[in-house]
Parts: sequence; C-alpha cells; structure tokens
Amino acid sequence: MDKNSKVAPAAPAPVTIPLESAERFFDTFEKSAKRWERIMYPGMIILVLFMAYGFYIIYNLTRDMRVMIARFNDPEITNNLGELATDMQRLSFDIHKMTNRVEAMANDTAQMAMSTNSMSKNTQKMTKLMDSVKYMKTMDMNMQAMNKELSNMNRSVYRLGGDMNRMGRDMRSVSRPMNFMNNFMPF
Repeated sequence: MDKNSKVAPAAPAPVTIPLESAERFFDTFEKSAKRWERIMYPGMIILVLFMAYGFYIIYNLTRDMRVMIARFNDPEITNNLGELATDMQRLSFDIHKMTNRVEAMANDTAQMAMSTNSMSKNTQKMTKLMDSVKYMKTMDMNMQAMNKELSNMNRSVYRLGGDMNRMGRDMRSVSRPMNFMNNFMPF
C-alpha cells in the first residue's frame, strides 16, 4: 500500500435492538405523549382564553378612551372645566386663608402657653403667700387670745380700782383711829 492510495472508511456496524426493547420504548413514549397531551391541550386552551380576555380588555380600554376624548371635545364639558378651574382657584384662596388663620391660632396658642406659664409662676407665689397666711391665722388666734386676756385684765384692774376705792373709804374710817395712834408713836 502506498501512501497515495486512499482506503475507504469502514462502514459503521449496524445497531440491532431487540424487538421487545423497541416495543417497550414505543409504549413508554406513547404513555409519555398522552401525559403531555393531558397537560398541553388544557394549557393551550387556557392560554388562548387569557389572550382573548387580554384582547377584550385592551379593546374596551381603547373604546373608553375614545369616548372620554369625544366628551372632552364637547363644549359643555369645556364650560364645566372652566367653572371647575374657577372653583379650584376659590378653593386655593380659601385654603390660603385657612392656613393664615391656623398660623394665627398657633401664635395665639403660643401666647396662651406663655400666659399659662406666667399664671403658674403667680400661682406658686400665691401658694407661698398662702403658707405665710397660715402663720397669720395662728397669729390672729394669738391676738384674739391676747385681746381676751387684756379684756380680763381690764376687768380685773377695774375691780381692783373699785376695791381700792372701797378700801380708801374703809381707810378713812380706819385712819381716824390710826391717826390717833400715830400721834403716840415716835417714828
């Protein structure tokens, strides 16, 4: 054999599959295909239904948009939109006024808070003064007791004056004999 001569490639050996194996293979393939048919056909029907429903939704949406645009071109709607714009401006103005009033209310509330703080401080001062009033109450009671005692003392002094007056009268009656006795006494 020479280098230039070519040898024809060998044909592959034929594969032989026993008939039983081929029948089992085809039976298994047929069962598998039936399982896929049970899954695929309902799946395809559901997919077609979803696509039909999607088309229906898109069709209704475009029809509604067409109707809405046609209504916006209606002169009555245009007038209503003009009135709506005017009402929106009034609403905006009223909201602005309300905002100013709320801000004023916030300022008033802040002033009320300051007044409340001031009142609280004044109340604390009054409480301290009321504590001293308690002492004044006891002082008042002591003064009333003193007044009673002075009144009693006054009555006692008045009685003493009466007693002294009586004694003076009695002394005059006693003093005459005493004067007589005093004349006898050297000292």
